[in-house]
Amino acid sequence: IGQFVLLDEFQNLIEREQKSRSNDPITNDIKLQVVQECRTRHQWDAKALDSLRVIQTQALQDRSVSDKQQWESAAKFMES
Repeated sequence: IGQFVLLDEFQNLIEREQKSRSNDPITNDIKLQVVQECRTRHQWDAKALDSLRVIQTQALQDRSVSDKQQWESAAKFMES
């Protein structure tokens, strides 16, 4: 899920830049190709995934979650 969100944000950034006054239309096609290549070729490094899990776990400490249902829901979200 995170990868798709990141790539969507990357594409949104490029699209906003293309609408700006400082945009150079010559580079538009190559920028869109870069986004497409990122979507098809990118793979997460296993070490990066482990780091993200640690960050998520630390962000969801007991004091952040008010009840068991919220905790289980957060844990399920992290696993997906």
